[in-house]
Amino acid sequence: MVDFSGILNASCIAIDVDANSREEVIRKALELLQHGQKITQPETIYHDIMAREQLASTAIGEGIAVPHALSDSMQSTVMAVIRLKHPIDFNAPDGKPVDLFFIMAGPKNDTAYHLKLLSRLARLLHDPHFREQARSAATRENLAALLLEKD
Repeated sequence: MVDFSGILNASCIAIDVDANSREEVIRKALELLQHGQKITQPETIYHDIMAREQLASTAIGEGIAVPHALSDSMQSTVMAVIRLKHPIDFNAPDGKPVDLFFIMAGPKNDTAYHLKLLSRLARLLHDPHFREQARSAATRENLAALLLEKD
């Protein structure tokens, strides 16, 4: 079973963030990861994530997006979570603006693990009760606990 405990902690979660574009959300997520000492090359990872976004939007519907990439600059997989104060357009398949972002980056040679994590996250995010709890979490610690307790 794949879990989030090894790739996520509360320092890499931010709630009620102001951002007006996909680029700004991704940059803010990478700042969280850099300040949490999870990444050392945010610019490289930013370009890898944006290259992935060019293939197709990583919005999955219901106000959620999962921007992600495999990168040569990564030694292990990390995740940041951002909940926006005001949803933004992210080219979602259902046309809904996005307010919950789960940003993941991992090493290029770890595709299988990356896909397992994405699959686990997608199952969790399709649960309406989980989405409601994620949107109402009062603090980043509450949101982290919500993700980690679902493992």
